[in-house]
Amino acid sequence: MRYVTIIFLFILSSCAVREAPPIIEVIPEEEAVIITEEESPDTVDIVIEVTATVPEKREEETVDLPSYRFSVQIAALSTKEDAQAFKIKAEGRMNEQVFIEFEAPYYKVRAGRSTDRKSAEITRNRIRAIYPDAFIVSKE
Repeated sequence: MRYVTIIFLFILSSCAVREAPPIIEVIPEEEAVIITEEESPDTVDIVIEVTATVPEKREEETVDLPSYRFSVQIAALSTKEDAQAFKIKAEGRMNEQVFIEFEAPYYKVRAGRSTDRKSAEITRNRIRAIYPDAFIVSKE
């Protein structure tokens, strides 16, 4: 019975109705009606001029931050995209201000902005719980 069903389905699928391609009728040139502009006054040529201005690519805006001398580096990455992704991840994992500084050839992901070394050490100790390789950098 199973084989009969399979054979029956095979026969039905091979007899399926296929859609015919559309028929294109070619009209001889002498029978074609051509409408000229004089005969069709409703036709108006309209030209719309569109101008677009592309905004200039701006560099990241810098915010005036209080001056600092020390920060804690948590990563150095070769691409800006990787550094930005790491920054977002780091901000989610710790309660510190995280920023990126470019020092050729690396994008350095750093946290905390301290004016004295003692507060930088406190920040580093907090960050080392999450990023054990974090270290203090001095801005001169």
